[in-house]
Amino acid sequence: MGLENLYEQYADMLYRVSFSLLQNKADAEDAVMDVFERYLRARKRFVSSEHEKAWLLKVAVNRCRDLLRKKKFRLYTPLEEVTSLPAEEQTVFDFSAILSLPQEQKEVILLYYFEDMKVEEIGEVLSASTSAVKMRLVRARESLRERLGDEYEIRLK
Repeated sequence: MGLENLYEQYADMLYRVSFSLLQNKADAEDAVMDVFERYLRARKRFVSSEHEKAWLLKVAVNRCRDLLRKKKFRLYTPLEEVTSLPAEEQTVFDFSAILSLPQEQKEVILLYYFEDMKVEEIGEVLSASTSAVKMRLVRARESLRERLGDEYEIRLK
C-alpha cells in the first residue's frame, strides 16, 4: 500500500487517538506526522493490514507518551479546540471525565470505545497482557461511574 493511501486510511484515527491523549491540536498533528515519518524510516513488512494498523497505533501512543513525559507542550487546551471536533467524535457524556482519567485507563477507554478495538488488539498496541487491558477497562469504567453517575453509564459491548 502506498504512503498516500495509508495516510488516507489511518490519519484520522491516529489524530483522534493523539488528540485525545495530548489534548492539543498542534501536538496531535505533530504526533501523527512523527508516526508516518517513523513508518517511512522503518520500512517494515506487515503480515496483514491489522498488523500494520496495530503498529501505527502503538507508535502513536508511544509518541504521545513521550510528549507527555517530556512536557514539551502546553497543558492548556482551549475549549474551542475540544468542541470543534467533528460530530462523529463528540459523545453524549462528558468527554473531560475521560481525559481526566489516569493515562493507562484513558488509553484503553479511547481505543476500546472510540476506535472500536478488541481487548487483544489493545494489548498488542499497548504492549500489555489481555488481562491487564481488561483490568484497566474495569477500573476506568468504575472511575467514570463515580465521576459521572449512573445517567452516563457506558454501554458495554
